Amino acid sequence: MLKRLDGWLILVVLLSLLAVLPLAKNAGLPNGSDVLYHTYRVGEMARSWENGMPFPRWAEGLYYGYGSPLWNFYASFTYYTTTIFVRYVGMSALDALRLFQALCFVLMGTGMYLYTKQQAGKLAGVLAAAAYLFAPYIIYTEPYARGVYPEIYALSLFPWILWRLSGVLRVPSGANIALASVFVYLLAVAHNLMAVTLTIVVLCWLGWNVVAVFLADRPNWRHNLRPYLLVLVCLMLGLGLSGYFWIPVILESGTVNLQNLTGVSLLDYRNFFVSLGALLQPMPLNDLGAINGLRNVSVLGVVQWIGGLTGFLAVLWAIREAWRKGERDHPLLRNGVFFGIVAIVMIAFVTPATGFIWDSVRGLQFLQFPWRLLGPIAFLLAYMVGMNALWIAKLPRMTGGIVGGALLAMIVVFSIPALTVAEWSNTQVDTSIGAYHQSEVAGLQRGTTFTDEYRPRTVYTLPDEVPSLLADYANGGTVNKANVPVGVTATPTLYSPSWLEWLVVTPTDFQMEVYTFYWEGWRAAIDDKPVDITPSLEHGLITFPVPAGSHTVRVYLGSTSSRLGGNILSTISLTILLAIVAIRINVYKRYNPDLPDVAPVPLPIVGVFAAGALALALLNPIGVFYRNSLPSTSPASVTVEYNVGEGVKVIGYDLNGMTFKAGDTVRLVVYWYPTEEATVNYSSFVHIGTLGLPPLAQRDKMHPADRVMKQWWKPTGYLYDEYEIKLPETMPSGEYDVMVGLYTCELMPENACGNGYRPIITDAQGNELGDVLPLASINVEG
Repeated sequence: MLKRLDGWLILVVLLSLLAVLPLAKNAGLPNGSDVLYHTYRVGEMARSWENGMPFPRWAEGLYYGYGSPLWNFYASFTYYTTTIFVRYVGMSALDALRLFQALCFVLMGTGMYLYTKQQAGKLAGVLAAAAYLFAPYIIYTEPYARGVYPEIYALSLFPWILWRLSGVLRVPSGANIALASVFVYLLAVAHNLMAVTLTIVVLCWLGWNVVAVFLADRPNWRHNLRPYLLVLVCLMLGLGLSGYFWIPVILESGTVNLQNLTGVSLLDYRNFFVSLGALLQPMPLNDLGAINGLRNVSVLGVVQWIGGLTGFLAVLWAIREAWRKGERDHPLLRNGVFFGIVAIVMIAFVTPATGFIWDSVRGLQFLQFPWRLLGPIAFLLAYMVGMNALWIAKLPRMTGGIVGGALLAMIVVFSIPALTVAEWSNTQVDTSIGAYHQSEVAGLQRGTTFTDEYRPRTVYTLPDEVPSLLADYANGGTVNKANVPVGVTATPTLYSPSWLEWLVVTPTDFQMEVYTFYWEGWRAAIDDKPVDITPSLEHGLITFPVPAGSHTVRVYLGSTSSRLGGNILSTISLTILLAIVAIRINVYKRYNPDLPDVAPVPLPIVGVFAAGALALALLNPIGVFYRNSLPSTSPASVTVEYNVGEGVKVIGYDLNGMTFKAGDTVRLVVYWYPTEEATVNYSSFVHIGTLGLPPLAQRDKMHPADRVMKQWWKPTGYLYDEYEIKLPETMPSGEYDVMVGLYTCELMPENACGNGYRPIITDAQGNELGDVLPLASINVEG
């Protein structure tokens, strides 16, 4: 049995566990931008399960209990899985997400290994798995800086899909067809945007292979393309299984505010391009001395892009060798060229050079962040890193082991800076419905979204919270959502998130209001007779007339034609899938030729290098792989000292140049240091122009350093505050000041804020400089 164990696969699992080392070193989760959104969603899904709704479409507890069709529009498999951990293992929502993240990384590493091993051998599989796991965007930005667990899940499934689809091409059995279809389905319900992006990549991969097979053997193209039709069947079955989700998403998108995904200025894709030079930079050192040390990292990874380039060259070299032998077509060569080309194209789409395409293609804009493509790019580059096994296999066996091990170690070592994660602040989060509502009342959450994209379109203005309703939720009993006039009684007789029933006694006719947002599918009935619902003006609450007398009044969430059609499609697809498995279909004995026999290298030698990298990652010496700046110090390239009012200092800045052209972007980083806890919430500004005159370019922030001052600013470290200011195309040539300052309305008379109160700025000697700090000077050339 031990002989059957794949030692290379065990190495990949160990690497996967190393990739989640921050989880082992810390309790809870860090202050990632979306961490609390997903944590509260786990709590809401668990509550739906407690109320007997395992596959909900309506998230009843959101928006002060008025509800939201969140589950109808947002892929929810992440929350199904984590709710199993909460309900049946007894975990908290935080711990469920921690375990889910760890499982995703194991899934990601093993899937990448199995797929690339199938293409070019075990060393290729290990190198590709490591390059994928330890890509900076994958190991750091996704799980920690952003905390987007559904997106991590989608990216972890992608290599499994390609592995099984390739398996269908090699052995088109019923088991392979079914498994490939299931993986496609899991991707479809993992994460909306990433599912669409990765499915497009798969379709392009299929089209590329079809064209290659046709061109390679035109006389037999009909026979040769039959296995690819089975791949298309797998894709259709997988997407058909997810019909219950995607058909309502598409057909009912007009019932909510999905346009907010692109209509909010803070999510404008034009602000999130990354220059090619920045993409090629190494992973920056994290600084535990920064109060806001957890920031998005948008780099490819030095080893990933260099190793991807050499791997691509190895594929081209292999093509040349194959052509010399008369082999004009081969799956490995087709895949290598395809993934290399797609990687180049996607990298281009992350940079500002393709901004004109983003401007023209509406669908692209729903990605919100061009750098979101760094997830798929990480897979593509990782595959190409694995292709280095093609030339390593040509070396002497011992030398090949040393070179392969060294490359593996470099992948890990260059990623060690990502294993230090700052702002690990969410050590305990109460996800009970009462605690969640408190966070909504405090303004910390709102419907677990940022842009209200899942709020029904009939809700023009969010109504205030109703204390009695919040009290019912907090008490954990029956929630009475009826709003009736004095003299009318509405006694709840049945309650669930999507089914409400009362015994109503009224002396006169009246208009009953239910504290639930109306959305397509809600129904009302009085004594089992349907009654029309009218959304209330502005607030969009369910209202309907009730006649005098004693009645059984029922409000429930019914189906719609799109939801029914989606359910039918999923049922048909599942029936077909089960039939394929039951009859044990085996369309062809075998189609594709064996892939190249890449000579193996010694596992022990590679393991020694991996062990060395592991030891260095565990040691992680300060000053080498991370910083821990002392309070009042920072790694700023230019050190200064200015007092901004009584409690804030500017202690340094970074500037991306001294000479610019009109239309260029100035990137400024201001390093703030709070000398005492903030008692006022200031906003910040950066002006470019001449001191004393109106600015020619500027950028304001509601919260400097993107942290609310009263909540975050304390004398425990510095704050990193980055600004991008685009200079006008018509800006005259000359020398200009780059000016910084703070302002607030809190210290001004009510309704008389004007330009706000600005604290006076002094230098280190106490000399007053006014309320604007000329931090640096730049030259602008016409």
